[in-house]
Formats: sequence, structure tokens, C-alpha cells
Amino acid sequence: MEAPHDCAGVARIRSACFPSWPVTAEEMAAAEARRLPERLHVPWVAVDGCSIVGYGYVEEPGVAAQPGRLRIRVLVDPERRRRGAGRALYDALFERALEAGATELVTEARSDESDAHRFLLDRGFVEYHRRIENRLQLAAVYPAAVARAIDAHTDTFLASGIRIATYRQLQLAHADAPRRLYDLDAVLWVDVPFGLSGSVPTFEQYQVMELADPDFLPAATFVALDGDRWIGLGSLMSGPGFLMNSMTGVVREWRGRGLARWLKLHTLRYALERGAAEIRTFNDAVNDAILALNRSFGFTVATVELRYRKELE
Repeated sequence: MEAPHDCAGVARIRSACFPSWPVTAEEMAAAEARRLPERLHVPWVAVDGCSIVGYGYVEEPGVAAQPGRLRIRVLVDPERRRRGAGRALYDALFERALEAGATELVTEARSDESDAHRFLLDRGFVEYHRRIENRLQLAAVYPAAVARAIDAHTDTFLASGIRIATYRQLQLAHADAPRRLYDLDAVLWVDVPFGLSGSVPTFEQYQVMELADPDFLPAATFVALDGDRWIGLGSLMSGPGFLMNSMTGVVREWRGRGLARWLKLHTLRYALERGAAEIRTFNDAVNDAILALNRSFGFTVATVELRYRKELE
């Protein structure tokens, strides 16, 4: 793949494979320009004549990274499948993974993609985990009820001194706000039951991958504070026609006290005030606490993503 030359074709493939998560050529080009040079990412395209019919890549995972672990993904135009493009793409990327020293490959596919499951099983992959995409239609959420619930939680936490501020506000008060946000996010990610263990991005990588992301919303990133300590996070990112709840988490000693719900309420109020139609989020299937919290607000399951891994001899 050559950026930006191939970005329009790749965006078309990705949008056709995931119609509810469309991407433009401009967004693809911007994402490619922001890639970290020290992190392996090998993109590949399958071409029929002058048309891109498939796209794939081998890369170091963004989270749960370990030496030898690479993520591989193959996408083919739905109208051009079963003609060998996916097989050719996979074989080419598999060779690149071996050249890069891969000892383990990970990938994913939606639960309704039966052809993808057979493709992966035939190549030695085994399912190890499931993630659930949940969505909340905000037309069914009453702003007054959200406001009353925020007031009630504010009263509950008043004596403890716990308060919630936005990252935009905290940037004004703390010169090291980016580092503090990274430290909190890193602590929370360690406890996410992601199905695999591994390292999180460095602070320098986090600044490029997260804070410099054009979809990052400082005013929709809510931080719970215990005095000067950052103890909880509820964050939204912008998307095409929706908002993405990228994190809801609380440090261990403050869990089970309603703080995650209070943070979630702040994200709901933000979304309602901006006239958003929908909030989306991904949760691990084994994370009963966050799944129950989302269900209590009216989130419903949209898709289930199966995670696969393959050990290489």
C-alpha cells in the first residue's frame, strides 16, 4: 500500500466490510501519516486490474504487546470474495510476519462472519476471547433523569471530597496533565480483561496515538479526582454520526462505590447536550461489571467480535 495514493481504494474496502464504521480517504491518509515509525506496520493491497479488491496488514498490537506477537488482518471487498484475493493477501502478510520474527499471530472477526471463521480455523487460529459492541440510542435517554442522577451522586461523594473535572479543565491547572492522564489510563488498561497480557504504549506513543488523535475530545474526557490524585476516567471520542465511549474505569480501591456510574453519567450528559444520536462502546465478554453498568443505562448488543490467536513454531 502507498499512502495517500491507495487511501481511497482502501477506505472503500474498509467501509464496505464495516458499513456502520465508514472511513474516508482523507481519514485513512491522516491515520497513516500519524503512524509511529518505530512501531511495525506493514500494509498490503490486492489489486485486480486497476482496482483495489483487498487490503490487509501486519502490525504490532496497540495494547497487550509482547515480543513476537503481531496482529494480522485481511479484508476483501464483499463483492469480490471467494476468488483467492484473501488467500493471496494472507500468504503475503504471513511471510512478512515471519520475516519480522513473529512467534504468535492475533486477529479478529465478527461472530456473523462464518466465512472468516472457516478461513481462520483452516489456518490454525483458535478463538481465545470475545468482545461485545454495545450501543445506546440517546433518543431513549431522558436528560432530566441524567441530571438528577448526577446531582444524587454529587451529594453522595460530597463528604469524601471526590470530584469530577474534564481533561480540558485539568490542562489549565496542571502543566503535566498529559502525563497524569497517561499514568491513569495505563493503570486502568492493565486491569481490562482483554484476553491477552502485555505492555501498554509508552508515554511518547500515547501522545501521538491518543492525545493527537483528531477524534480525541478533551471536554468529553472526565477525570475523577481524590484530592490531587486522578482515580477514575470516563472518556468519549468523536465518530461519524456517533460518540465512542473509549474508556470507563476506576482504580481498584475506589471500585464498587458508584464512581464509574457517576463518570458514565457525565459522558451521557455531554452527548445529550451536543445532540449526539448514539454512543458506542466495546466491552470484554467476561467483564460482567461494566456490561451490567451499560445495560442499566439502556445499552444493547450490536455485534460480537471473536478474537483469535495462532502460535508459530
